[in-house]
Amino acid sequence: MMTKKEIQCPLCGYRFSEEESGCARCPHVKKCRMVMCPNCGYEFPNI
Repeated sequence: MMTKKEIQCPLCGYRFSEEESGCARCPHVKKCRMVMCPNCGYEFPNI
């Protein structure tokens, strides 16, 4: 079962926390609504 802050990549199925996201290093992270999977690099909306 996924926790509140856990995200699952729709492409590869990898589960990760918001802190693990590839977006953590991006300067636009506060304005952007996308998230990047740290496993496969797929970028998708964080809904």
